[in-house]
Amino acid sequence: MKDRRQNDDKMMFLLGEISSDVKGINARLDKVNGRLDKHDIKIDVLESEKDQELGKAKVHAWVAGGFSSIVVAVILTMLGIRK
Repeated sequence: MKDRRQNDDKMMFLLGEISSDVKGINARLDKVNGRLDKHDIKIDVLESEKDQELGKAKVHAWVAGGFSSIVVAVILTMLGIRK
């Protein structure tokens, strides 16, 4: 009877340790999840900024291409190659 009671006490002690370890792990996971949420927000902001800059780059390329075509046409006209 005494051995069984000791075993029960040991099991209760181990269950208490496991429970406290699980609580600690959950607390750390909550902290990590909070950081991941912040990172997700930052990633969304950076992707939005990247998309805006890509749009600006496309407009600049379009304007530069049009300007280059005009300059080439003027030069060819001046050289008499194109009338």
